[in-house]
Amino acid sequence: MDTIKLTNTPLSKLDSLDIKYAELPSTFTGGLSVVGHDLNPSLIFSRLNNHWLSRASTLDRRDYFSALPYLGFTYSIGGQGTQFLTTQFTQAFTDSLILNVNYRRSSSNGYFRNAAFDRSSVRTSLNRKGIFYSFYLEGLFTSGNYQHSGGVATDTLIETFGLEFSPVLKDNADSRYRAGELTLKNYFDFIETESFSTGVAHRTNYSIVNRKYNEIDTLEGIYPIVNFSSDTTSDQYNHATISNFAGLFLQRTGYYFDGGIDYTYWRFQNLSNFIDTAEINLSSKLRLFFKKIELRNDFKFNLAGRFNEWHNHARINSEFDKYNIRAWMNVGQYGLDPFRRSYLANNFKYLTTGSLKEFRLDIGGVASVNFRRDDFKVSAGLRQITSPDLYVFNGDRWQNDSLNSVSITSVSFSPAVKLKNFILNTKFVYNLSNTSYIPGFQMFSRICLRGKLFKAKVLSFTTGVDFRYNSEYSVMNHIPGLDIASISSSMVSSSSRINLDAFVNLGLERFAFYFRFENIAYIWDDRIRQVVENYPIAGARMRLGITWDFFN
Repeated sequence: MDTIKLTNTPLSKLDSLDIKYAELPSTFTGGLSVVGHDLNPSLIFSRLNNHWLSRASTLDRRDYFSALPYLGFTYSIGGQGTQFLTTQFTQAFTDSLILNVNYRRSSSNGYFRNAAFDRSSVRTSLNRKGIFYSFYLEGLFTSGNYQHSGGVATDTLIETFGLEFSPVLKDNADSRYRAGELTLKNYFDFIETESFSTGVAHRTNYSIVNRKYNEIDTLEGIYPIVNFSSDTTSDQYNHATISNFAGLFLQRTGYYFDGGIDYTYWRFQNLSNFIDTAEINLSSKLRLFFKKIELRNDFKFNLAGRFNEWHNHARINSEFDKYNIRAWMNVGQYGLDPFRRSYLANNFKYLTTGSLKEFRLDIGGVASVNFRRDDFKVSAGLRQITSPDLYVFNGDRWQNDSLNSVSITSVSFSPAVKLKNFILNTKFVYNLSNTSYIPGFQMFSRICLRGKLFKAKVLSFTTGVDFRYNSEYSVMNHIPGLDIASISSSMVSSSSRINLDAFVNLGLERFAFYFRFENIAYIWDDRIRQVVENYPIAGARMRLGITWDFFN
């Protein structure tokens, strides 16, 4: 748990306010950026087999401790009706009873016709640490509403009339996404000492996801199949899960372990399609803290109900005076989620066959070294991502032969320089891959000046530019009816691209103001360049924002 101090002004460096509390420049419907860090190789799995827009509702789920009640917020507005709002509240009633509340909302009219979206997430946690009984209660709710343009129908009018006036493939299509989650963790300590605890651990989790998709059009002329209606689509699914874990835990200074059995029951329903299954899993958590070294390991093995799925997620982090080493290994054989197993909709119908499992390996590490009192820092990283049997949707069904094997080796190098008021942070990434959907070379750089204004020197400022470069890559296709990415049959390529953003941040005690001009390269770039099939690059946008930390 992180601690909020009076010197936190705000919970971020001044030169990162503009990107910490808002999405990166939008290049795709729903506010997603796919021509930047979203082309990170580690996200290739989520792009190909998860609901693309729905996963964008991210929220800080870390807990904070503050000796005083804390309230902070940030708000920004920009072109195309873009708005971002983030709030955070922390209250420590006692040193052992802590409340955290987080809220985030994003909305925009979109860059195309029929492309508006809004999404909200709220999270509340209550943490109590006692001698015999401790508990952790967390609730999370996420909602999203998205209009689906399907991309532009033709890109020949963009240069003349702009993105907002170009015809789109879908004039009347939208989706609604709702998700809720409630978790209660109970710990009963049978040895009542401050340095050592052992006893029974129990966790209960309930989650539910609902998505609805609506479209009105001459559907027989768009889709190869029509199962119910030729002019109106009203698809929906509902996935509810409840799980209970019971086991033993052991905790002492610098050490925590629990292990036990997890029983999970889920029910998946869409239209007249019903699936329900009970699963039994073995799971364990390990946490080690030794001086400046931290180790975390999560293990799970399915005994019944999910094809003997298993995974092990390990992470180690060490921080010394001048050195920092971070390494991870996420490996497992994952069973397909119910949505990919079977689905019934107006224009889609599939039943996936085969092993219904896919192997994934993500292993890597990053090492950093600081020189000259942290004025110069160098980081280098190596990452290997492998999946020999990744399931991909081909427009008709899920299959694991079109991308029979995905292998990506990513090498990164990140120098950072601070010379008085001048700051330069750069990251170079080289990707060696057997798939063309990841750029071979990427570069991200932030150049800025930081200092004080006026004689009193109480007004801080940071001004600079963000530079991004991606080499050529093949764009994917987005299927609005399912909200997933698929491999483009036309193999559309997006040529190499440079993009720029400029920003100014001003800070006064716990108040900060920032201005950004995003996607500057749109002024001279090829405007019909696609980032997702039928979705050209996004236009330039100005954004204003403030952030303010309040204390009791």
